[in-house]
Amino acid sequence: MNSMVMHKLNSIIDLFLKIAPLIMMWNVHWNIRDTEERIYWGFYDTSNDTFSMEFFSKYLIASSTIYALWAIPYFLLFSMEGQRYGELKVIKEKGYQGKFIYLVFHYLVFACSGCTIGLLSYFYQPMHILVIAVVSCISFWNGGKYYMEYFGRKYEVNLSLLEQKDKVE
Repeated sequence: MNSMVMHKLNSIIDLFLKIAPLIMMWNVHWNIRDTEERIYWGFYDTSNDTFSMEFFSKYLIASSTIYALWAIPYFLLFSMEGQRYGELKVIKEKGYQGKFIYLVFHYLVFACSGCTIGLLSYFYQPMHILVIAVVSCISFWNGGKYYMEYFGRKYEVNLSLLEQKDKVE
């Protein structure tokens, strides 16, 4: 879960892995668009891109390939208990068939949501900024929630210790 919890290295690494590509792609795509630096560095020329079926199919194939490189090893190598299936007991009971069903379902959700957001971010700068802002706000919210729970529990423990101390005296 991405959260801005500064003393937990796992949280910071998770947040960085989610937000750094968004920010980097925003810089590469929007800041150096149609400039000499983009050509000099050998980046893809985006000046002729329009939304068409050809562009969509290239985009879908490229993103699906990257997704498959992660998903297939993940679902084959990690145990069923280590993966987050939620309350999908049917999938756990079916073993590898359940893993395959979950993999296909997971991909369909990825293709519908991820590609939609990605395509909108590719063609509309405000959408790209909105995605970065939403990921940032979610991480700040989760971090704040963590600290509120942590300090709330710590306060309750200290309060109960004070009450016990008052009862003894």
